[in-house]
Amino acid sequence: RDAPRTLGAAQFSDDGTGITVQLSAEAVPWVGPCTSIFSGSTLGSGAVCSVSGKVLTVQFTGDATVQTGTTLSLVDAPLLFDILSPIVSFSGNTSSGVQTCSSCPQPVARLTGPAVMATPCLSGELKPVLISAAASSEPSGRPFRDVQWSVPSSVTDTTTRTLLQTKCSTLNAVPNPMDRMSLYLTEADITSLPPGAPAVTVTVTSFFQKSASAQLDMRKMDSAERTPVVKIRGQDTPLMSYGIKLQPDVDVSSVCTGKTVAWSWSCTELPDLVTDASSAIQTVNRAALLAAGVHVGTSLTFILDASFSKLATAKTTISKVVTLQGDALVPHLSGPSGEVQSTSTLVFDASQSSDPSDPYNVEPLRFSFSCSRPDNALASCFSGGYSGTKLGAVWTVDASKFVRTDFQYQLQVQVAKGTGNTARVASAMLMLVPKLEAVVSASITRFCGIDPSSGTAVMCGAKHSPTRDLTLSVALTDTSTSATTGVTYLWSYTAATVAVLGVELRALDVQGGLINSSQLTIRSSALPTSGTIVVQCQLTLADGRIGLAMLSIQMSSPPICNTASGCLALTSASITTLESVEISATAGFTSPDGLALLFEFGVYSSSLDQPYKPETSQSETKVYRYYPGSGPGTYVLYACAIDAMAARVCSTGNLTVTAAAPLNSDQVVALLPDFSRVGATQDVFA
Repeated sequence: RDAPRTLGAAQFSDDGTGITVQLSAEAVPWVGPCTSIFSGSTLGSGAVCSVSGKVLTVQFTGDATVQTGTTLSLVDAPLLFDILSPIVSFSGNTSSGVQTCSSCPQPVARLTGPAVMATPCLSGELKPVLISAAASSEPSGRPFRDVQWSVPSSVTDTTTRTLLQTKCSTLNAVPNPMDRMSLYLTEADITSLPPGAPAVTVTVTSFFQKSASAQLDMRKMDSAERTPVVKIRGQDTPLMSYGIKLQPDVDVSSVCTGKTVAWSWSCTELPDLVTDASSAIQTVNRAALLAAGVHVGTSLTFILDASFSKLATAKTTISKVVTLQGDALVPHLSGPSGEVQSTSTLVFDASQSSDPSDPYNVEPLRFSFSCSRPDNALASCFSGGYSGTKLGAVWTVDASKFVRTDFQYQLQVQVAKGTGNTARVASAMLMLVPKLEAVVSASITRFCGIDPSSGTAVMCGAKHSPTRDLTLSVALTDTSTSATTGVTYLWSYTAATVAVLGVELRALDVQGGLINSSQLTIRSSALPTSGTIVVQCQLTLADGRIGLAMLSIQMSSPPICNTASGCLALTSASITTLESVEISATAGFTSPDGLALLFEFGVYSSSLDQPYKPETSQSETKVYRYYPGSGPGTYVLYACAIDAMAARVCSTGNLTVTAAAPLNSDQVVALLPDFSRVGATQDVFA
């Protein structure tokens, strides 16, 4: 084995979220931060590397900038060693630049905007129309390489084509592709458009040079066929647990004085889901969806007719297709952890795992159990081909069958449901060390709050958000001892930035600074931003006996804004006190873990104890219209993306508000929208 240990070819994974590197020799199994192996910052601050056999895998956590063709270089003393000669480390660079994926994922292009446009009833009342590509997605979570707008061949009117092409060309000239996600039509643009069928197309190109297009077809009405200008607000792919929430977003300027809007909703596939067709707001909760036989992956088409009278023949008809998405599965594995006696029978139970989308398990969960060794992921934990007894959600293991004692093993359950595009998988893990001598059994549990409706503890999710404190408790589970006093506790942990298990927690890492306690809360500042943290607690009883409990906790990756210029867009950087501005959360907001995002908008002030002052509650709506309420000045507006773990990332933008010229009473009446024409409705998204 005198040949140098080197890196071979490197290639992006097919989902674009990592890189696989071939090794010239089998390496010592290892999992940890990529900064311990590779030099440079292109892999991102939180990238996790895992080594198994002759393959090294890099998993990104959202801020990677590595490009196709980039050469990866090892640090001077990488934690990458030959398995047959553990003192010999690998060296050098990858044999060539990182190759593109063999089957790269396609991006998704989406356009949202008004289906109908009309000349405003009152001059100055119409605000810019937003045609947004923000719902488009890049599957690897990176910014788009290119975003191009065009006018489709279906637009034949010369005036319409010229106006829209000018708008597209101007937008295409913006240097940063992620700043090209919204096209605006001003009141002057809409007024100058002749009646007809304007349309625009957006083409997005992914990091891996894959392209997709979407087209938005609109209708410009003449005065004789005036109908309300309406969009449907609501999420295209809501989670089953969130349910369906839809409501019309009417352009007030299209509802002239003396007119009121009548609504008529329907659902093509399941008409009975619409219980009150004339109600502006349509909500269908999880219970109603389950009762109707709706399951994860079901697509439903909701149609809205809007007119100025229930008997009117002229109406605006728009539709939205809603596809129900599955919530993240919540795996739960109970059983012994830490030190266990090698003569005992171990029972691991995953029956408390759950699916928030299907709480009654109409489609049963599937369970698979496995055991792995940190020293060699490919080697068996058990001798003689033994694998334990697996019965549904329960796995029974004879501890005497482990290949060796005084050695750490990882016991894992994988919980799965669905197939194909609706497949969901989550896992939970326990760690244990078999001992020949008698041990004191104990276990560590996470605490994730109390359900106010039942008063019981909330089941913790598969991952913990690194933006939140982590509360843990340890308890004796050994039935042979009733010792509850005189116990001392020594907590330690390993994180993505710690190479050796057993780094003692410091007082400053823990709320209240109390270390010798059966319960503690680790501050979020002491947690890694990704990867896995392994917590262990050594308990020493009053009679001198010692027990060890261990718990492995996977960190979720918080949302990111992957656009250098920020992920907030304003329709204007300067308005008067009588005007308003639309704040948009752009497609740059993304979740590296693929979690659904909610959005919050408001005003930021660094001088306040709570600098983020929300104007809205959290919802899936990506656009908010802001009306200045405090007079002239410069305001910092914000948009935040929040995931299901309550982790968030925010972007800000400056808005200058100037004093408007004084108005007489007639001008005030003319400029203010007459909301009575639309009718008072409760906004479920506000």
